[in-house]
Amino acid sequence: MKFLENLSVKEVIVIIVLLAVVIGFMFTLSNIPTNLPDEIEIELENKTPWLEQTSKDVAEFMSYKDADFVISSRSSSFFSYYTSPEYSEDKLIRLGQQLERQEWIPINLQQFNNLQDPGLPFTPNQEVNDKTIILCKDNAIALVWVENLQGKYEHTKEISTFIMIELNYLSPCYGLET
Repeated sequence: MKFLENLSVKEVIVIIVLLAVVIGFMFTLSNIPTNLPDEIEIELENKTPWLEQTSKDVAEFMSYKDADFVISSRSSSFFSYYTSPEYSEDKLIRLGQQLERQEWIPINLQQFNNLQDPGLPFTPNQEVNDKTIILCKDNAIALVWVENLQGKYEHTKEISTFIMIELNYLSPCYGLET
């Protein structure tokens, strides 16, 4: 330890702080999404037609008379949701099976939680739980709540059915090989 003998306490503290900063910077870089913003925009531009069609197919499959259907696309994310005061557990389960036939890959709640970035959690409007069908495909996520949500949350007073499709780099499915 002759190296440390010639250093003052101040110099040792400076070296330790510099090492901590370098290690922290390296850790931060490892948590940056693999795609650059331009690549995310290009990916989204290429996948938006498919995501829009999938969202429309979901709405057509559910075909509730009283429903809201919204699609929104920004430069870094896509989301759609389908809500209705109507509810059918069987129909929601069949929707999940239909999406699986279209090569959406189911993941369980534990996988969903493990895939989330703790520094940037993916937080949908409703709590994802064991009654949620979670599916991934090409970096996108589909969430189908197979429970009657009416009154369960502040914003679901008049909503029983909620289905969401989203693609953004915070999604647990983003970067997952499906």
